[in-house]
Amino acid sequence: MKLTNKQNLPEAFVRAVSKSDYNNFGTLSVTTLLRPPQMVQLEKAHEDEIEEDASDRIWMLFGSANHYVLEKTKTEGDIIEQRLFMEIDGHKISGQLDRLTQDGVLVDFKFTSVWAAIDMNKNGTKKDWEAQLNMLAALVREGPSPDFPQPTALRL
Repeated sequence: MKLTNKQNLPEAFVRAVSKSDYNNFGTLSVTTLLRPPQMVQLEKAHEDEIEEDASDRIWMLFGSANHYVLEKTKTEGDIIEQRLFMEIDGHKISGQLDRLTQDGVLVDFKFTSVWAAIDMNKNGTKKDWEAQLNMLAALVREGPSPDFPQPTALRL
């Protein structure tokens, strides 16, 4: 993917949004599964041709920064920012939870635009956020170990 800077953002912002520590470890990620398969395949096939402006990645940068800050709020027994895996029909699936409290509350933090929040309030939910949280809950139930807390509540 080619990163452009058509909005002339400061170079520090462009460098910040051009770096990503995301790694799905060669799996199908929960977020990939939420996207239309044809779109995923076309993006893979044309990765070198796709352009994205740095200004379109600002929310991603804010989300990463806020996740870093929220990691600092961990209380004893919480599981924070852990990638989980399971296999379904020979496919390795992964997803990263934001927080699982010791009493089983699975929390997925969202940092988004006001328009997404308005849409969520108008429609009662955002279907893709709800689906993502349910897939993460399935990964938690599979759990990396038998003593892993089981989800008792899901919260966006």
